[in-house]
Amino acid sequence: MIPNIFREFTIKRVIAKELNIKKSSLDNCRVLVVVGGNASGKSFLRRLLSAFIRQYYKDKKEEVGVVSISQEMRTSQNIGNVFVYGSEDWEATGLITCNSVVGVLRNIRENGGWGKNVIVIDEPEIGLSDETQSALAIHVREQIENWPDNLVGIVVMTHSRYFMRELNKVEGFKMLDLDGKYKTVDDWVNRKVVPVDLNTLEEVALTRFRKLTKALKKD
Repeated sequence: MIPNIFREFTIKRVIAKELNIKKSSLDNCRVLVVVGGNASGKSFLRRLLSAFIRQYYKDKKEEVGVVSISQEMRTSQNIGNVFVYGSEDWEATGLITCNSVVGVLRNIRENGGWGKNVIVIDEPEIGLSDETQSALAIHVREQIENWPDNLVGIVVMTHSRYFMRELNKVEGFKMLDLDGKYKTVDDWVNRKVVPVDLNTLEEVALTRFRKLTKALKKD
Protein backbone atom coordinates (compact mmCIF):
# COMPACT_ATOMS: atom_id res chain seq x y z
CA MET A 1 0.00 0.00 0.00
CA ILE A 2 1.09 3.58 -0.64
CA PRO A 3 1.63 5.24 2.75
CA ASN A 4 -0.74 8.10 3.47
CA ILE A 5 1.86 10.78 4.03
CA PHE A 6 -0.81 13.33 4.84
CA ARG A 7 -1.75 11.26 7.87
CA GLU A 8 1.76 10.26 8.85
CA PHE A 9 3.29 13.72 8.35
CA THR A 10 0.78 15.97 10.07
CA ILE A 11 2.96 19.01 9.33
CA LYS A 12 1.74 18.81 5.76
CA ARG A 13 -1.76 20.11 6.51
CA VAL A 14 -1.24 23.48 4.81
CA ILE A 15 0.08 21.87 1.64
CA ALA A 16 -2.75 19.33 1.64
CA LYS A 17 -5.24 22.19 1.75
CA GLU A 18 -3.54 23.97 -1.16
CA LEU A 19 -3.67 20.78 -3.24
CA ASN A 20 -7.26 19.83 -2.30
CA ILE A 21 -6.06 16.68 -0.56
CA LYS A 22 -8.21 15.14 2.17
CA LYS A 23 -6.77 13.04 4.98
CA SER A 24 -8.36 9.90 3.56
CA SER A 25 -6.98 10.41 0.04
CA LEU A 26 -4.44 7.60 0.22
CA ASP A 27 -6.17 5.20 2.62
CA ASN A 28 -5.99 1.58 1.37
CA CYS A 29 -4.44 2.84 -1.86
CA ARG A 30 -2.34 0.67 -4.17
CA VAL A 31 -2.87 2.62 -7.39
CA LEU A 32 -3.12 6.41 -7.17
CA VAL A 33 -4.01 8.42 -10.29
CA VAL A 34 -3.47 12.16 -9.85
CA VAL A 35 -5.25 14.53 -12.24
CA GLY A 36 -5.54 18.29 -12.56
CA GLY A 37 -5.07 21.00 -15.11
CA ASN A 38 -1.74 22.54 -16.00
CA ALA A 39 -0.31 24.45 -13.02
CA SER A 40 -2.48 22.49 -10.58
CA GLY A 41 0.56 21.21 -8.65
CA LYS A 42 1.04 17.68 -10.04
CA SER A 43 4.81 17.98 -10.48
CA PHE A 44 5.14 19.50 -7.01
CA LEU A 45 3.13 16.63 -5.54
CA ARG A 46 5.23 14.08 -7.45
CA ARG A 47 8.41 15.42 -5.85
CA LEU A 48 6.74 15.66 -2.44
CA LEU A 49 5.40 12.12 -2.59
CA SER A 50 8.74 10.73 -3.72
CA ALA A 51 10.62 12.45 -0.89
CA PHE A 52 8.19 11.65 1.90
CA ILE A 53 7.48 8.07 0.87
CA ARG A 54 11.23 7.48 1.17
CA GLN A 55 11.26 9.19 4.56
CA TYR A 56 8.22 7.22 5.73
CA TYR A 57 9.89 3.87 5.10
CA LYS A 58 13.24 5.07 6.40
CA ASP A 59 11.59 6.00 9.70
CA LYS A 60 10.02 2.55 9.87
CA LYS A 61 13.39 0.98 8.99
CA GLU A 62 11.91 -0.73 5.96
CA GLU A 63 13.85 -0.96 2.71
CA VAL A 64 11.37 0.46 0.21
CA GLY A 65 12.55 2.82 -2.50
CA VAL A 66 10.85 5.12 -4.98
CA VAL A 67 11.37 4.80 -8.73
CA SER A 68 10.36 8.08 -10.37
CA ILE A 69 9.79 8.40 -14.13
CA SER A 70 9.37 12.00 -15.21
CA GLN A 71 9.61 14.08 -18.37
CA GLU A 72 12.93 15.62 -17.39
CA MET A 73 14.40 12.15 -16.85
CA ARG A 74 13.08 10.81 -20.16
CA THR A 75 14.50 13.68 -22.22
CA SER A 76 17.67 14.50 -20.29
CA GLN A 77 20.92 14.07 -22.22
CA ASN A 78 22.60 12.68 -19.11
CA ILE A 79 24.49 9.66 -20.43
CA GLY A 80 22.92 7.31 -17.89
CA ASN A 81 19.42 8.36 -18.86
CA VAL A 82 20.24 8.02 -22.55
CA PHE A 83 21.23 4.38 -22.02
CA VAL A 84 18.05 3.67 -20.03
CA TYR A 85 15.48 5.64 -22.04
CA GLY A 86 17.12 6.44 -25.37
CA SER A 87 17.65 9.87 -26.91
CA GLU A 88 15.32 12.09 -28.94
CA ASP A 89 18.29 12.64 -31.28
CA TRP A 90 17.54 9.29 -32.87
CA GLU A 91 14.33 7.95 -31.30
CA ALA A 92 10.72 9.13 -31.37
CA THR A 93 9.46 10.85 -28.21
CA GLY A 94 6.62 8.34 -27.94
CA LEU A 95 9.04 5.41 -28.15
CA ILE A 96 11.13 6.87 -25.32
CA THR A 97 7.96 7.26 -23.25
CA CYS A 98 6.87 3.66 -23.90
CA ASN A 99 10.35 2.26 -23.24
CA SER A 100 10.67 4.11 -19.94
CA VAL A 101 7.32 2.90 -18.58
CA VAL A 102 7.46 -0.65 -19.95
CA GLY A 103 11.11 -1.07 -19.00
CA VAL A 104 10.71 -0.03 -15.37
CA LEU A 105 7.68 -2.29 -14.86
CA ARG A 106 9.55 -5.19 -16.45
CA ASN A 107 12.61 -4.64 -14.28
CA ILE A 108 10.52 -4.40 -11.12
CA ARG A 109 8.87 -7.69 -12.04
CA GLU A 110 11.97 -9.58 -13.20
CA ASN A 111 14.78 -8.14 -11.10
CA GLY A 112 14.28 -8.89 -7.43
CA GLY A 113 17.61 -7.21 -6.77
CA TRP A 114 15.86 -3.86 -7.06
CA GLY A 115 14.09 -4.62 -3.81
CA LYS A 116 10.66 -3.22 -2.91
CA ASN A 117 9.58 0.00 -4.59
CA VAL A 118 6.80 2.49 -5.15
CA ILE A 119 6.73 3.64 -8.79
CA VAL A 120 5.84 7.26 -9.54
CA ILE A 121 5.13 8.01 -13.22
CA ASP A 122 4.63 11.56 -14.44
CA GLU A 123 2.46 11.84 -17.58
CA PRO A 124 3.04 8.46 -19.28
CA GLU A 125 1.02 9.74 -22.26
CA ILE A 126 3.64 12.27 -23.42
CA GLY A 127 4.23 12.01 -27.17
CA LEU A 128 1.71 9.20 -27.62
CA SER A 129 -1.21 8.99 -30.04
CA ASP A 130 -4.61 8.00 -28.66
CA GLU A 131 -4.04 4.47 -29.97
CA THR A 132 -0.65 4.13 -28.29
CA GLN A 133 -1.94 5.70 -25.07
CA SER A 134 -4.66 3.07 -25.00
CA ALA A 135 -2.18 0.25 -25.62
CA LEU A 136 0.26 1.46 -22.94
CA ALA A 137 -2.54 2.00 -20.43
CA ILE A 138 -3.75 -1.57 -20.98
CA HIS A 139 -0.18 -2.86 -20.59
CA VAL A 140 0.31 -1.00 -17.30
CA ARG A 141 -3.02 -2.24 -15.98
CA GLU A 142 -2.24 -5.87 -16.92
CA GLN A 143 1.18 -5.67 -15.28
CA ILE A 144 -0.08 -4.36 -11.97
CA GLU A 145 -3.06 -6.72 -11.90
CA ASN A 146 -0.47 -9.51 -11.62
CA TRP A 147 1.08 -7.60 -8.74
CA PRO A 148 4.68 -8.66 -7.95
CA ASP A 149 5.63 -8.83 -4.28
CA ASN A 150 8.28 -6.14 -4.68
CA LEU A 151 5.88 -3.56 -6.15
CA VAL A 152 4.41 -1.74 -3.16
CA GLY A 153 2.31 0.77 -5.11
CA ILE A 154 2.12 2.94 -8.19
CA VAL A 155 1.34 6.65 -8.60
CA VAL A 156 0.45 8.05 -12.04
CA MET A 157 0.13 11.77 -12.80
CA THR A 158 -1.83 12.08 -16.02
CA HIS A 159 -4.12 14.02 -18.34
CA SER A 160 -5.10 10.83 -20.17
CA ARG A 161 -8.61 9.41 -20.13
CA TYR A 162 -7.19 6.10 -21.36
CA PHE A 163 -4.99 5.66 -18.29
CA MET A 164 -7.81 6.72 -16.02
CA ARG A 165 -10.25 4.19 -17.51
CA GLU A 166 -7.80 1.30 -17.37
CA LEU A 167 -6.29 1.91 -13.93
CA ASN A 168 -9.76 2.42 -12.47
CA LYS A 169 -10.24 -1.33 -13.02
CA VAL A 170 -7.44 -2.26 -10.61
CA GLU A 171 -8.09 -3.19 -6.98
CA GLY A 172 -6.99 -0.48 -4.56
CA PHE A 173 -7.47 2.35 -7.10
CA LYS A 174 -7.86 5.96 -5.95
CA MET A 175 -8.29 9.18 -7.93
CA LEU A 176 -6.93 12.46 -6.62
CA ASP A 177 -8.16 15.59 -8.43
CA LEU A 178 -5.95 18.56 -7.57
CA ASP A 179 -8.49 20.94 -9.10
CA GLY A 180 -11.03 19.73 -6.53
CA LYS A 181 -13.81 19.61 -9.14
CA TYR A 182 -14.52 15.93 -9.76
CA LYS A 183 -15.54 13.28 -7.24
CA THR A 184 -15.72 10.22 -9.50
CA VAL A 185 -13.82 8.80 -12.44
CA ASP A 186 -16.88 9.13 -14.67
CA ASP A 187 -17.20 12.80 -13.72
CA TRP A 188 -13.59 13.43 -14.73
CA VAL A 189 -13.58 11.31 -17.90
CA ASN A 190 -16.83 12.85 -19.18
CA ARG A 191 -16.10 16.41 -18.08
CA LYS A 192 -16.79 19.33 -20.38
CA VAL A 193 -13.52 20.70 -21.72
CA VAL A 194 -13.34 24.47 -21.35
CA PRO A 195 -10.36 26.21 -23.05
CA VAL A 196 -7.99 28.01 -20.71
CA ASP A 197 -6.59 31.48 -21.28
CA LEU A 198 -3.10 30.80 -22.64
CA ASN A 199 -2.06 34.38 -21.92
CA THR A 200 -2.54 33.90 -18.18
CA LEU A 201 -1.33 30.29 -17.86
CA GLU A 202 2.22 31.27 -16.92
CA GLU A 203 0.95 33.65 -14.24
CA VAL A 204 -1.37 30.93 -12.89
CA ALA A 205 1.57 28.54 -12.69
CA LEU A 206 3.75 31.12 -10.94
CA THR A 207 1.02 31.99 -8.45
CA ARG A 208 0.51 28.31 -7.60
CA PHE A 209 4.26 27.80 -7.20
CA ARG A 210 4.49 30.74 -4.81
CA LYS A 211 1.56 29.48 -2.73
CA LEU A 212 3.00 25.98 -2.46
CA THR A 213 6.46 27.29 -1.62
CA LYS A 214 4.97 29.49 1.10
CA ALA A 215 2.92 26.55 2.41
CA LEU A 216 6.03 24.36 2.51
CA LYS A 217 7.91 26.95 4.55
CA LYS A 218 4.92 27.46 6.85
CA ASP A 219 4.64 23.73 7.53
